[in-house]
Amino acid sequence: MSHGGGPAPRPDRGLQLLRNALSGGGRFAIGALTALLVTPFALSRLGDARFGLWALAGAAIGLVRLLDLGLVRALTREVASALGSGTADDAASAVRSARALMLLLGAGSILTAWWLREPLLAGLLALPPPLRAEAGYVLIGSVAVAALEGAFAPYQAALDGLGRMDLSNVVDGLVQRLLSPLGVLLVLGAGWGLRGLIWKNLVLALLAGLIYAGLLERLAPALRAGAPRLDRAATRRLLAFGRHVQAVNLGSALIDPVAKTLLGRGAGLETVALYELANRVTGQLGGACMALSNALFPAAAELAAAGTGSDAARARLVALHRRATRYTAWLVLPAWLILIALAPLLFEAWVGPGYADSARALRLMSGGWILALLALPAFLLAQAGGQPRISTVGGLVTPAVSIGLCLLLV
Repeated sequence: MSHGGGPAPRPDRGLQLLRNALSGGGRFAIGALTALLVTPFALSRLGDARFGLWALAGAAIGLVRLLDLGLVRALTREVASALGSGTADDAASAVRSARALMLLLGAGSILTAWWLREPLLAGLLALPPPLRAEAGYVLIGSVAVAALEGAFAPYQAALDGLGRMDLSNVVDGLVQRLLSPLGVLLVLGAGWGLRGLIWKNLVLALLAGLIYAGLLERLAPALRAGAPRLDRAATRRLLAFGRHVQAVNLGSALIDPVAKTLLGRGAGLETVALYELANRVTGQLGGACMALSNALFPAAAELAAAGTGSDAARARLVALHRRATRYTAWLVLPAWLILIALAPLLFEAWVGPGYADSARALRLMSGGWILALLALPAFLLAQAGGQPRISTVGGLVTPAVSIGLCLLLV
């Protein structure tokens, strides 16, 4: 991309990749730690019923984020590819199109939540009337939070595409992973309850979004400029790539609820609880490892676009894959082997004695996590490097095998 309205000069690519990886892992670690510390306080202040509502609110936000049509990652790839090929106009039109699409998705999600609130709250959940009005407020408010985040998500994706994932990670880490949990303490300590938590989330989503927009304005004014507008060619590219991302995300999201349903039906709720304890531990470590690896995606997209289809471009991607796989193995194998070895002691220290089955479940699940994480660099490079069908097939194998084994073994 050119410098007139293009990005500011960046540090060395290898150093920037390291910054992006470490900031991603740090962001995830901060979130895991603060959630662990804040949860007991929130439970004591809200009580079981309202804490359950808050958990459902988190599920609503997660669902809206999940159903983004893969646009966020698609836009990251568009901007990174434009950076590699020098096509600034393509990136600018993609950002404007993504903003328009995310606004439409956000408005649609709010209207859908409003339409479904009574069937969900009175019918499916059968909430008592005194709690139903508050639950409706929480449901609509939570979806509005996710929609507001989505409206600003293209700015964050553009920063990632410019190779400045370190900046977006810092913003997310400070605002959403640090200030937000501290806000929970403030809001609940003041007695403002669930409604106060909704407004806290709206304010922080707006704050983070404005910071993303300001950073993009400073680094690449051309990408920040202009009103949201659908460009036919850019929209087609975003949706064509995003469908692959959406398919993998949906497949991965099925694993946990299907596994819990099959376990609960075949072995009882006590087994589900034991599985959930193991799943929480492996999920935290796996998430941290994935956050480190995600820095590869924009770097691979930029390299692939700089000399598309050439032998030199392929050689650069192969070299990046070798380095990434080597470093991933150095990180993943020791970390997970230590976890496997210490699993019984970990559960005894965390939840007390009597959870040997959770330790055994953790050890079984760790094998799958190790294989998935070692394959993650290849998945990300295939997806970013112009072979999304390969990454989609590979990404869908994991839920297919996982669910198949659940059906076979439970």
